[in-house]
Amino acid sequence: MTLPKIQLSRKKLRAALILVIILAIPVTLVLVSTNQELRRRAAPSPVEVNPLESVPLPGKGRISGYKWNDQNGNGRWDTGEPAYAEGTIIILSGTTPREDSTDTQGYFEFNDLEPGDYIVEEIVPDGWRATTATSVAVSLAAGDDREVNFGNVSFSPARARISGHQFNDLNGDGGWDTAAEPGVGKGIITLKDSGGATIFSTETWEGTDLGFYLFEKLEPGNYVVEETVPEGFQSTTDSSFEVTLTAGDEKRVNFGVILPPSNSPANGRANP
Repeated sequence: MTLPKIQLSRKKLRAALILVIILAIPVTLVLVSTNQELRRRAAPSPVEVNPLESVPLPGKGRISGYKWNDQNGNGRWDTGEPAYAEGTIIILSGTTPREDSTDTQGYFEFNDLEPGDYIVEEIVPDGWRATTATSVAVSLAAGDDREVNFGNVSFSPARARISGHQFNDLNGDGGWDTAAEPGVGKGIITLKDSGGATIFSTETWEGTDLGFYLFEKLEPGNYVVEETVPEGFQSTTDSSFEVTLTAGDEKRVNFGVILPPSNSPANGRANP
């Protein structure tokens, strides 16, 4: 059987080719779009990497941390307190020190450390005071990643400050035996002007330097420092002291409290 020959003019042939191309375009677009979507779904999700941190070598350790401007002097990095840049941090192991400077975020890092015992220290700059320990002992095992932070607060020599402790005066003698008598945390200490108006109240510290309080950046003048005796305790010192400050003064006022025998742990009531 012989198929009949189909004769097409050039004009009709061109029209037929254009029709075929137009019909093929949606299929091509679908294939391209599908391939792009498959590639997008197969791509790995981005991993957030802190550009400040490096990864220690296997079997090594790292000690890092931050230094910040502890504006309220409470030893904690509170929201809104800025980092301290260009602070000097030193790490000691044996007799060989290493030194690093904090960056704009207050960050420092000592990487690829051998397992062992280290001392991490900060250099407190002139015009500043440490609000945390300035020297911290760290023991590293292989793969350990330890953090040590340092707080500093500015202190103008022209200003003055009052600091001290509220302590548990176990022997009731009114004096603080620092080796045997602990501080009392979360006690309320109030600073007043000479007319009796309250300037500021603060809580004594918990944790490091238990019972400590601080009023700083004070103008020279006359002040009154008062304690609020914790519930269940009695005072073994005066509960209020008058303090006169001159430029650059640093006065200390301690407050002793004691649990009376009826409130002691031996009688069923623990120290609050």
